[in-house]
Amino acid sequence: DRGEFRLYYQPQVDILNKKVIGVEALIRWKHPEFGLVPPNEFISLCEELKLIIPMGKWIIKEASRQLLVWRNAGIMVEKMSINLSGVQIVQADFIEEVLSIFKENSCDPTLIEFEITETSLIKNLNQSSAVLEELKSHGFKFAIDDFGTGYSSLAYLKKLPFDTIKIDREFIIDLPSDQHDISIVQTVLSLAKDIGYKVVAEGAEEHQQVKFLEQRGCDII
Repeated sequence: DRGEFRLYYQPQVDILNKKVIGVEALIRWKHPEFGLVPPNEFISLCEELKLIIPMGKWIIKEASRQLLVWRNAGIMVEKMSINLSGVQIVQADFIEEVLSIFKENSCDPTLIEFEITETSLIKNLNQSSAVLEELKSHGFKFAIDDFGTGYSSLAYLKKLPFDTIKIDREFIIDLPSDQHDISIVQTVLSLAKDIGYKVVAEGAEEHQQVKFLEQRGCDII
């Protein structure tokens, strides 16, 4: 209500041509006393109190509005990634709300990829699956976020309509020196390729990390 939330946009880069092909919308809280508060300090509490529902709606509206502003200015961002909470997905009017927002902002759903963590889906898997399938029919895409840090059930890859797997930065930051991370990342890349998913590696900030990922067929960093 006080207008203290901000969205920052983290670039997603095609690993082959090194061009920015999309962005991920990341929320921050610009607190008048404490300054810029990172999401790990308030998101879990917002989920517990169900405040994630109005916050999530604001994120979707603001991100889709910004995408339209960019494209009207000739900045052709190909993809806007928006994080969803499992609490949002199971709300009775969630689908209608999402469709209404994108219609209001004249935003093409095919430009949107919703990101969802494995953990947030575990309590309402069947209901979540039905919601994702319905949104998928309207052109939205889905990514499984922080893959490898939650339950990592391969059943999710079969039951849910994902397009992308995101490898958590925990497995990227020590590449290519950590043998365990090498094995994990190579396995995920091979699995994703076999089932036709794209792979995003989070937190690839060093040249040697990018080179390793490029040589092993990662799509986006």
